[in-house]
Amino acid sequence: MDAVRTRVAALVTDGTIAARDGKAEAARAVVADLERLRDDIRMEYDVRIVSRPGESTGVWRRPRRNPNAMNYYLVVEAIGRDGRPLSRSITSEEDATTRVVTKCESLYRLVEADKRDDGIVQNAILGRKLRGQLDPTWRETLPGGAITSW
Repeated sequence: MDAVRTRVAALVTDGTIAARDGKAEAARAVVADLERLRDDIRMEYDVRIVSRPGESTGVWRRPRRNPNAMNYYLVVEAIGRDGRPLSRSITSEEDATTRVVTKCESLYRLVEADKRDDGIVQNAILGRKLRGQLDPTWRETLPGGAITSW
């Protein structure tokens, strides 16, 4: 909750300064940011590993900048409490398009073995975002990084 308060306080300060300085467009932008933050805080969803026939559950890639490295990504989606997929804004390491993915070789290998067993990922919930949180709580420690196409 401290992260939420810190972010709100920074936005309120920015909005107050913009209003005081007569910068209406900047003040409106802050209001829009506060509304998006409010909506994000209210949102609840599970981050679920994709496990459907014909769809990738994970991918690996060699980064262009470091061809000796290997990056492992799980393909995940945000699923709302109503069971429907939600759009989330994710910054790609590669091209800045929008889709949710995370990387972690050990977890990638566990999921790969699980899916190979019967075609289904049994433990598909990777994280959960509750109302009042800015970000999901993850079931495993993830090193970060995301891509948006595969």
